[in-house]
Amino acid sequence: MSKYWFLSSDVPLESYSISIPDGSYEGWVSIEDLEALGIDLPNYWKTDYLFQNRTAKLIWMPNNSLCIIPDDISPHGTDVDYVGRLHSRKRHHAGLELDFLDERAEEPLVVDLISYIKKHLQNTDEIELWNVWLDCEYEESTITVRCSINSFSIDHIKEFRGHSPLDRPRPYCLIISKY
Repeated sequence: MSKYWFLSSDVPLESYSISIPDGSYEGWVSIEDLEALGIDLPNYWKTDYLFQNRTAKLIWMPNNSLCIIPDDISPHGTDVDYVGRLHSRKRHHAGLELDFLDERAEEPLVVDLISYIKKHLQNTDEIELWNVWLDCEYEESTITVRCSINSFSIDHIKEFRGHSPLDRPRPYCLIISKY
């Protein structure tokens, strides 16, 4: 099972990618490595059986980046489209990767994401950001949060990123509208 983020829209989504190099480490790390760096870990990483071996290098530590890959050009396009159709009524989907460990990189990456969404909303009324857990049977309905592009902020992204479908297995959908 994996956490998966994607965008859904009524009109095709453009690809986008940016990286903010900061000289930080990028590669496979262990729970012990992350704790030594002072990174606050999600609760389920501390209790899940997958992470019981605290020295095993099981976690990919990315550099700071934002990447949006539409279903029609993604190497995993059918997966993006399949997952998108499971959760959204929108016709077009794109995988979303928003990775940062350096808090200083968070703001510029989120500003870029907000700019991407503003540009996209010139052609449609709303866009959906989804946070789901793959291969999970949900017992409860989707958590849906709505906001206009004018009130869309870094706090919405923090809430979106902070939602852990494993802690509370419910899909999370943030709908950003033009108005």
